[in-house]
Amino acid sequence: MFCSRGALSLRVYQLKVLLSLCMVAASSLTIQLIPDCASVGKNVTLSVSGINGNLNSFTWYLGEPSASNQIINYIVSITPPSAPGPKNFSDAIGLPNGSLLITNLKTEYSNTYTVQVQASTPGQASAELTVEKSCDSGGLTPGQIAGIVIGVLVGVALIAAAAYFICKHLNSREVSISPCKQGEASQNLYG
Repeated sequence: MFCSRGALSLRVYQLKVLLSLCMVAASSLTIQLIPDCASVGKNVTLSVSGINGNLNSFTWYLGEPSASNQIINYIVSITPPSAPGPKNFSDAIGLPNGSLLITNLKTEYSNTYTVQVQASTPGQASAELTVEKSCDSGGLTPGQIAGIVIGVLVGVALIAAAAYFICKHLNSREVSISPCKQGEASQNLYG
């Protein structure tokens, strides 16, 4: 029933590891590109959300996280808060909320960007940035296509319903008129 001191400390250590793994798994750090389509000469923000607790620091990387891939290291408690890394470029700006603003986009900025966040719960997320020459696709978005299809189906249904009621109304008039006309015709023949 009683545990030795060594067994108890091992159990406590196992519990700490299990809880820290659960906290990392619960982290829902995400990156959203704003705007969705990044085009040459424009700006894009790699917006970080899902930071748990107070933000202490964050580091942006070009590709995989490593010291040689650092774009910017941002520590909230120091002045100035950001320090450039080996992969830093003049158009990359770290924002106080953990996001990365890239101004004056160039096609060579297309890459995978990774952020590591140190907060109450540490987290990491990556996003793929593809810089397009132009974001004007000229085509319709899937939502616009769905709206057109639904509109056409509703229009066809309304026309079919109107045709049905018109035909039903005309048929009911013919049925009520027909017996009278037949009776008049019979009287004319025999009368």
